[in-house]
Amino acid sequence: MALIMVGCGGVATIPQIGDKAPDFTLKNIDGESVSLSDFRGKPVLLVFTSVYCVECTEQMPYIEAAFERSGGKLAVLTVYREDSLSRVKKHVDEEKLT
Repeated sequence: MALIMVGCGGVATIPQIGDKAPDFTLKNIDGESVSLSDFRGKPVLLVFTSVYCVECTEQMPYIEAAFERSGGKLAVLTVYREDSLSRVKKHVDEEKLT
């Protein structure tokens, strides 16, 4: 379903509703670089989370269901902030996330 990426850092400006999302590049859990612009022309759901966010983990089945209903037309990018890659991989395995 989602490219699970690890990253941290700040945003230079606070985006407003209707603003075009700024491009970014992060590494997925396989170490490959992925950019938001890779999904140009496709709807993208950005999910910012942490392995320690219980509510975030609870919402994942709903996000996966939305992805499935879209028939793969929706790109879901889950960005884990302030978590180590090893901890993210363990969390993904434990929660059976895709």
